[in-house]
Amino acid sequence: MDSSPGNLYFNRGVVQDRALLFGCVEAFKQFYEILFRRQCIALVGIRGIGKSSFLYHLRSPEERARSSFNLDRYLFIDLDLRRYRVRTSDNFFEDATSELVKACTTAGIHIEIEEQLEGDEQFHSLLNQIVDQGYFSVLVLDSFDKVAQNENFGPGFLEDLRSHVSAGLISYVTATRRPLNEVCHQKLVGSPFFNIFHTYTLGGLRAEEARRLIKLPASQTDHPFSDEEASLILKLVGRHPFFLNKVCFDLFAQKQQFGNRQFSEREIKGPLYTMLQQIFEGIWGELSAKQQTFLLDEARQKYHESRYLPE
Repeated sequence: MDSSPGNLYFNRGVVQDRALLFGCVEAFKQFYEILFRRQCIALVGIRGIGKSSFLYHLRSPEERARSSFNLDRYLFIDLDLRRYRVRTSDNFFEDATSELVKACTTAGIHIEIEEQLEGDEQFHSLLNQIVDQGYFSVLVLDSFDKVAQNENFGPGFLEDLRSHVSAGLISYVTATRRPLNEVCHQKLVGSPFFNIFHTYTLGGLRAEEARRLIKLPASQTDHPFSDEEASLILKLVGRHPFFLNKVCFDLFAQKQQFGNRQFSEREIKGPLYTMLQQIFEGIWGELSAKQQTFLLDEARQKYHESRYLPE
């Protein structure tokens, strides 16, 4: 056991270590089955819930090899849409074509670039060539919100994307903070493109998964979290993986500095609420009015229960 391995709760971005990605076994199973059947699926989840980490491993050969579905001849292509707030559909097809070419080169698939073709037509040509050689393309579109909210992408763009699916040439995986029809700009509302997607909502961890997230990294050091501390963290923080990682990072740092004393509820609660308030406010602003109303009703109900239930 390494007594000074550094702080193991450092995952503020993409979790690249598969052992530290908790609660996704069922999601992988559903996604791979849908993609095996050459259909499309939309991943939905609030900020920090783990969408990018899930997609990172979804397209990895190691994760696909664990699946019960044979995806050996599937090309998973990733397109980074974080900078697409001000880009155009021409940029999209140019970038998608470039990533397709790279994937074909890596897989040893021979394709021909038809110089007279541009944009969607060039993209369509490559997809046809890939299918003709017994392969199938999956385009992974993280942060698809950036495209759906950008008015440079109109109904015609979504019609082009949908036509490739209808022709059996490609499947799409999107990731957004809210359902596709709720994040798009007004001109895209009601687009038939949204109807081709299954939807999977990535939520908080199950209790046992959240407890593993808290305890597993620290258990590899001389500064483990006790069962009592893990229960207290779960009680105060909940099961959102980002919040758990953030709180465990700070508490583990204190363990490294001051030793393995037990944390009290008071020691955790004060700094915790200050630390998370700004994050909560940001996430609250991203929720739909329906979601906000539901959570407010839940909070009021729990408040009244706590007031009137006997000790």
